[in-house]
Amino acid sequence: VERGKTYSYSVQAVTSSGATSNSEIRSVKATASWFHTGKKWLFLSVVLFSVVVIYSIYHARSGKDIFIRRIPGLEAVDEAIGRATEMGRSILYILGLGSIS
Repeated sequence: VERGKTYSYSVQAVTSSGATSNSEIRSVKATASWFHTGKKWLFLSVVLFSVVVIYSIYHARSGKDIFIRRIPGLEAVDEAIGRATEMGRSILYILGLGSIS
C-alpha cells in the first residue's frame, strides 16, 4: 500500500450454489497516522505514570527521607522468628503456595 495512492475495493459473496452478488465499488486513499487518535487517553495515562515513576526515582536518589509504612503482618513474622530463635526451636515457614511437609 502506497501513501496517497487511491485503491478501489469490491466485495463479492458466493453462495453454495455458486451465485454471486456484487456490492458497490468503494475507493479509498491510504493516509499515514502516527498513532490511533481514539486512544489518546491511554497515551496520556502512560505519560503521566512514567512522569510519576521518574519523579519518585529522582526523589528517592536525592537522599531525602522516604516514609515507608510498616506492614503489621511482616512485623508479626519477624517477632515470631525472633521468639523461636530465643527459645531454640525450629520454625515452619510456608508462603501459602504449597503444602505442609
